[in-house]
Amino acid sequence: MEHEGVPVGCRQIVDKATEILQVVDDTPRDTKLTSGWYKRFLERNQDLKIAKARTLSKPRNGVDNDAVVEFFHELAHSMSLVDMDPSRVFNMDETSFSPSKTSRKVVVQRTTKNVYVQEATASAHVTIVACVAANGTKIPPLFVLPGDTVSTLECDSLSIPGAAITTSEKGWTNSFICRKWMSMLNS
Repeated sequence: MEHEGVPVGCRQIVDKATEILQVVDDTPRDTKLTSGWYKRFLERNQDLKIAKARTLSKPRNGVDNDAVVEFFHELAHSMSLVDMDPSRVFNMDETSFSPSKTSRKVVVQRTTKNVYVQEATASAHVTIVACVAANGTKIPPLFVLPGDTVSTLECDSLSIPGAAITTSEKGWTNSFICRKWMSMLNS
């Protein structure tokens, strides 16, 4: 289930094994397997390991290699049509941090390197928007904080020259915020 972004943890394994035990061995309903059983289960199944799962949102979860290859073919074609040089090609991306979320330990196959769990719900995020030109030129970042106002303390704590701060209800960026940021950079 880890490949679908729904890895299982200790509790799910113990609960499912207890359920199977109750059906197969006709064990009383109040019988519960212990953490000792779980530890021995992992020892018996050497192809499994415990890993920390990181949250991955549904849009990112759906990107595959074919989509990435197609994007870069389209980009190369478009650039050749208008004779565009690398100083005019920018990559803008955003990443958000959710202070309330923590990673959780899950059980995965031993060969698994990265473990992701689908993001449950939208909550307050702090978003950072970064932009870099293909020639290496860096644009000062934009920070999007949750709420209605930005305090003087938050503004004073910015140590990146030219960086900008704004707000949105939950700390997400949107097209209006991006357009305002780009127009600010343009001036």
